[in-house]
Amino acid sequence: MRIGGIASGMDTEQMVKDLMRAERARMNKFLRQEQTIKWKQTAYNDTNKIMANFILNSRSDFGLNQISSTGNIRKSNVDNFSWAKKATSSNEGIVSATARANAVNGDHKIKVSQLASNATMLSNNLKIANDENKLEIPVLNDNFKFNEAGEIRIETHMGSTVIEINAGDDISTFVSKINNAIDSADPDKKLSLGVRAAFDRNLGQLMITTKDTGKDIYVSVSDVTGDNAEKIFGLYDAGVTSATSYGKSAEIEYNGNPLEMATNNFSVFGIDINLKDVTPANTTININIGTNVDGIYDKVKGFIDNYNEMVGFVTSRTSETRYRDFFPLVKDEKDAMSEKDIEQWEQKAKSGILRNDETITKTFQGIRSSLYMNVGGVTGTFKHLTDIGIATGGYKEGGKLVINENRLRDAINNDPEGVMDLFFKAPDIGLTGEARTKESGIVQRVYDGIVSGMKEVIRKAGTGGDTSFLRSVQGNILTEYATKHSSISVLDKDISGINSRISKEETILAKREERYWKQFSAMEKAMAKMQQQSTWIMSQMGLSQ
Repeated sequence: MRIGGIASGMDTEQMVKDLMRAERARMNKFLRQEQTIKWKQTAYNDTNKIMANFILNSRSDFGLNQISSTGNIRKSNVDNFSWAKKATSSNEGIVSATARANAVNGDHKIKVSQLASNATMLSNNLKIANDENKLEIPVLNDNFKFNEAGEIRIETHMGSTVIEINAGDDISTFVSKINNAIDSADPDKKLSLGVRAAFDRNLGQLMITTKDTGKDIYVSVSDVTGDNAEKIFGLYDAGVTSATSYGKSAEIEYNGNPLEMATNNFSVFGIDINLKDVTPANTTININIGTNVDGIYDKVKGFIDNYNEMVGFVTSRTSETRYRDFFPLVKDEKDAMSEKDIEQWEQKAKSGILRNDETITKTFQGIRSSLYMNVGGVTGTFKHLTDIGIATGGYKEGGKLVINENRLRDAINNDPEGVMDLFFKAPDIGLTGEARTKESGIVQRVYDGIVSGMKEVIRKAGTGGDTSFLRSVQGNILTEYATKHSSISVLDKDISGINSRISKEETILAKREERYWKQFSAMEKAMAKMQQQSTWIMSQMGLSQ
């Protein structure tokens, strides 16, 4: 605690504060620089999130869920798009279908003679004793508990295990053991037997069924000790020691060719078929496959609308007005302002922080340039966006894309595969630079351009704490940042440098403030001593003050 002005009567504390305020002008400059850089980091990271979300959302909308770690679109993924083709069944109650992008247009004829089924076993009524079936006492008592102990082996196409039954066990315990059964051959792997069991208390019956269907699917039950399996499933014939049930495979005729399928849901030539019933005699189900013009148009339009929205956001950030008279506020300045005034001031101070930013501007200039190039290696009739009625807008709009709806719909009608190839052609693995761009479709080009820009933003501003999110865009997006730059951004280095200067400046200011106090303290001591001497002289002369 310092108390000044006792001898001099001056407000030395305020004088020191005023002197230090002038001295802190240099420090405030560093603090403003630090805050400006932090704001720029935030603006960069926000822009990266917008670009990342565009890629992730458009992938989800398209159904592009098989992107390589280097960002390549996989052709197999494109072939499986469910929105490019449409399938119409002449009888949805018997056969329904959906078509993938690689399905062949035209009529496909199907006859169903047998549906695929599970292997199922149904027990006797376990609460009834039946002399005819040599069941002297029921398997279960009135409380649905086993009357006798034993061990039962359950075997399926997935493996086998032994289930123990204790006298007095509730039937629900037995059902639970079946449902949780694993193959005893390798218990560490915990391989399920693939069966489900259920008991109906009204019917008194147990049902065991396999989860899978097909003729190779089975479930078998036999006694290990006791005769519960024999009594449950009525195994009274001489020499019969186990009960076994087999599933069935679906039997169909597809375009005149007989096929056997393990399930009722399968794919043939890009058509996903769901069998619901057998066809009546002398009846054929017709599945018509055609181009889903609306589906393709809507996906393309959605992609371009979202692209334009992203371009609009970026353009607004790089063209914001820069208010150079507004700068980051330091603590003393904030203390003298209301919260609303601070908010309005900082809004102006942050405005234009990315104005004409070279990194972001270059990114979107590169994307626009790539969209002007022909797509090489396409198999259809279209090589350029303008061929299907899509053009780039004016420079002032940031290169937004404009759709001529009639021309795009005509292109989809005339050559749907060509439109899809123009948009989704993937380059050969290993191609880089301009060669990769030339062999890439529109979507791949946009994604590559955005990722390239994101990497540069990361180099400058870091990840903003969104490491996992960024890697979801592209697996190797942070590789170069980590290996070449040790995960330290350019702006992080700038902030570190400014922090060092601030630390040194704080040391200098602390010493300077201490010096001012020493000087004022010395003055106070001198004045106090002078006053004492004056008082003594006056007293010696018999004078009073």
